[in-house]
Amino acid sequence: MVRGGRYDGATGTVDSSVFQRTEDQPNEFHHGYHIILDCGRVVTVRKNRVE
Repeated sequence: MVRGGRYDGATGTVDSSVFQRTEDQPNEFHHGYHIILDCGRVVTVRKNRVE
């Protein structure tokens, strides 16, 4: 489950671990995850935003 940001409360599956820009802070690089949301959309979120 994603905690905070644009996709707060969304559920899905972690696809991979990455070091790149994220949806909630597009101007900075962070450790995060590519997540395939249950709706089919793929998003990149920071590591501390995944539960």
